[in-house]
Amino acid sequence: MAQLIDPFRRSLHGHLHRPGAGVPVPAAVIASTSTPVPRGAGNFTFMTFPQVSPEIAVFVGSGKDQPSNVYASLGGSLQVFLAVGAGIPSTGGKFTDFGLPTPAGQAAAFVGAGSEDTLGVYVKSGEIMQRVADTRMAVPGGAGTFSAFGQPGFDAGGTIAFVGRDGSGAYGVYAAGFPVRQAPVVIANGSTPIPGGGGTFSYLDGAVATAAGITFFGNHEGQQVAAGIYTSRGGSLNVVADHRTVVPGVGGTFTGFASPAASGDRVAFHGVGSAGSDGIYVRAAGGPLQVVADRNTPVPGGHGVFQTFFTESPAIAGDGVAFLGGYENNKFGIFARVGGSLKKLVTTDDTIDGRGIIYLGITVNQLAGGRLAFYAVTGSGIFGNYTLPAG
Repeated sequence: MAQLIDPFRRSLHGHLHRPGAGVPVPAAVIASTSTPVPRGAGNFTFMTFPQVSPEIAVFVGSGKDQPSNVYASLGGSLQVFLAVGAGIPSTGGKFTDFGLPTPAGQAAAFVGAGSEDTLGVYVKSGEIMQRVADTRMAVPGGAGTFSAFGQPGFDAGGTIAFVGRDGSGAYGVYAAGFPVRQAPVVIANGSTPIPGGGGTFSYLDGAVATAAGITFFGNHEGQQVAAGIYTSRGGSLNVVADHRTVVPGVGGTFTGFASPAASGDRVAFHGVGSAGSDGIYVRAAGGPLQVVADRNTPVPGGHGVFQTFFTESPAIAGDGVAFLGGYENNKFGIFARVGGSLKKLVTTDDTIDGRGIIYLGITVNQLAGGRLAFYAVTGSGIFGNYTLPAG
């Protein structure tokens, strides 16, 4: 289920739906196709999903016939965070494209491509911009130099984690601190034994960082056998859930996982199981694996039970976990379990600005500060990034 994130992927993660009359939701706009492009011409015609910290919302966006820059909303003010043509630290050249940025505080880590045929992971905080790793850097514990990167994880404490591939195409999880003062260190790679047996890791994805550790998906030889979600804490690799883990409330064991999300010592993920289970799960360090929602969970508002979940990561912050779930055959919505209670946040039964919602999307880093950030399409060529209270 998990895949290495293409830093320039423009695909959307959600589901199309034919809207009904709808119930208005009090969504505040971050940016939409009605928003003028800061320092550009006209309105936005493209944007990625928003990524948020308690202080800032960031996304990649552009107007018609304009480059895709990184934009940030801080205190309700939308501004250019980083533009195509900005100088690249350490290697020279200029940025030509950006992957999905990950914010922490008012800073952001991101994958960027450059005019000197470089690709790298970088971090920007105010006027400070530093290289974390790039395709001219030797891979620690690997072959040659880096050749590809996934979206980085970024913790407010300064830890940056990412999945990278070396010159032979082998995967690894790496970490560095911000401010960046030394080369990244290896968290796991093709020489790392998988906890509980099953050989060594051959595929890794979805690295996220918190003060409690670095969490990622990994497996052996591209198989779901010996696959799982793992967290590195204090140099020790721990299993969050793997192919031997019993699915809570259903039985059977997990057979597939999507990349994880993490907040503090809590890890959330989408998993499927051998007994036909499908759900969103969460685990705190040292605690039991718990169901956030699965096919036995009633949908808030009396819509039966959930029928499907999606491979994109849930979002997690504090004690809240938000996810995209399907119900009543063709309806979809974003829901959150906060403080032990499951609530609806926004669904395809709702409207935004008087228009029915035909598409919703959510991924990692879209829950922070008691608010959900999400992407919605409400008409042909009409879409935007929005926020809603989630507490």
